[in-house]
Order: sequence, then C-alpha cells, then structure tokens
Amino acid sequence: MNWLTRPRRWFPIYLALAAGLLAGYILVAWYSGDSGFPLDDAWIHQTYARNFAETGRGEYVQGEPSAGSTSPLWTLTIALGYWLHIPYTWWTWGLGVLSL
Repeated sequence: MNWLTRPRRWFPIYLALAAGLLAGYILVAWYSGDSGFPLDDAWIHQTYARNFAETGRGEYVQGEPSAGSTSPLWTLTIALGYWLHIPYTWWTWGLGVLSL
C-alpha cells in the first residue's frame, strides 16, 4: 500500500508539518515587523470590531453608521478581543488558527 491509502497513519505528520509551517510563518512575520494581515478585508473587519467595542455601534468611521462588514459574526468575535484588551493581532491570529 502506498501513503495515499493510509491517511490516518500520516495525519499526525501532516498536522505537525502544517503547525510547524504556520508557527514559522508567524514568528518570521512577527520578528520582521510585518505581523499584520495580508488582505484589506481583515483590516476592515478590525476597524468595525474596534469601533463596535468602543461605541457599541457598527461603524467604519465613528459617528457614521454603515453596513460594510461582510461578516458580522466575525466582526463581533474580533470585538470580543478588544473588550478583553487582548492585542488584536494575537486575538485574530489565534481565532484563525482555532478555526483552521
């Protein structure tokens, strides 16, 4: 039998490899000062989450309500990190890893 026919046997190895690559990417990004997010949607969600945590309203610009968040549940989940005073990059990356 080849490795494709025994996925359970190789799963821990694949999982460890994926976790190692992810950890390496995060460490390199963190130490190089580039620990942000790769897409503008991530920053848009951060802005909505921060404003929601501060004002309790869904706004991109404070004082101007808008409906630009394409994923309100994700925005509320990120806002929880702001309420708990957890650094937004750690909170969001952690949620991403747990979601994965």
